[in-house]
Amino acid sequence: MFSQFYKQVCVALIIGLILVIHQTDAKCGECGTNGIACINSTNFHICFGADPDKSLNFQCPTNKICTRLGMKCVEPGMGVEPDCGSGLGCATCDGDQLFTCTSRTTYAMCQGAQVSKTHYSCPSHMTCDTRTKEICVDECHRGGDEPVCNLDKPM
Repeated sequence: MFSQFYKQVCVALIIGLILVIHQTDAKCGECGTNGIACINSTNFHICFGADPDKSLNFQCPTNKICTRLGMKCVEPGMGVEPDCGSGLGCATCDGDQLFTCTSRTTYAMCQGAQVSKTHYSCPSHMTCDTRTKEICVDECHRGGDEPVCNLDKPM
């Protein structure tokens, strides 16, 4: 007979597995069933229907990550990854960087912590990557890393 502890562990493992499987189709900037579109690991837009309202950015509480699961923001230690991966995310300036990726293939200048409204495109077959000294890198040389910003179109 299982003790109460083992039953709770089994239930937690099953829930964790379901959450990981459910999350695999996530993309930055796309509305989830919970009514939000994550734009980086900690920020999101509210959705109306299937359209994110890009006029306002909302931030998860401290030490929580953005997901399209039932709860918008969850503790990262629960085996759940943020919808937009870790890293700088999309259209995020920390005050020290010169550029930010606004999609897989576009970028904008940072003006302090603000993102410029003008977007620039990377050359063909190149993707935006703020982790390197070049803002646009060849897709083949990204080393299998996930894109910094996983949006198809600029925010």
